[in-house]
Amino acid sequence: PSDIIKQQEDGLLIENGNIDGLAQAITTLIDNDQTRMQMGRKARANVKRYDITSIALQWDHLFKTLLS
Repeated sequence: PSDIIKQQEDGLLIENGNIDGLAQAITTLIDNDQTRMQMGRKARANVKRYDITSIALQWDHLFKTLLS
């Protein structure tokens, strides 16, 4: 996930099994409306990089580059 999610920018990365860290992250998002909303906007924009159309265009560009 760290190659997709930017910590504190478009998500929060918590070490697997770190229950206290997860609880703290959830509390932070509950307590900070502006942070939560901004992070959500950036996360939605980030997701668009991985939709099928975007990926297909990247593959198309790669193949055209390799074949030229």
